[in-house]
Amino acid sequence: MTKPDPRARVTMAEALKMLDNIIKKTGCYKLRSRSRLVPGRYAPQTKFLDTVKERVHHWRTTIAYIARGLPAVPADP
Repeated sequence: MTKPDPRARVTMAEALKMLDNIIKKTGCYKLRSRSRLVPGRYAPQTKFLDTVKERVHHWRTTIAYIARGLPAVPADP
């Protein structure tokens, strides 16, 4: 949220704490990208095979990341 008064706005440190809390509460699988098509991203004439290819690619990539132990959200350096 943006507030007109700069002093009433959340600081970066507070925003980072809020984000950390959200990440801790949310599961690893929930934080990963979704395989659903986003409305408006594709034209209505998208071919069925193209949709299948995209979903297979998504799941293959996601499974590879999980197998390698990569976190859904990168850790602090």
